[in-house]
Amino acid sequence: MSPGSPEDGTHSGTFELDGDTIKATFDEGTKTEFYIQREDGLIKTIKLGYDEYTVYFGASADNNQ
Repeated sequence: MSPGSPEDGTHSGTFELDGDTIKATFDEGTKTEFYIQREDGLIKTIKLGYDEYTVYFGASADNNQ
């Protein structure tokens, strides 16, 4: 896993898939988990906690976005 370079404020790391949970460990030691939510066997959303927020990733209802 490598979302960018340290020069632009991003980090690299590793991840493992454990059922419907993605467990990520970043280069400075931060660990987080992403939860895959399925509907009828298809991925509907991926969610994670960020500070006091819950962030959801999913397909847009508008295919132009």
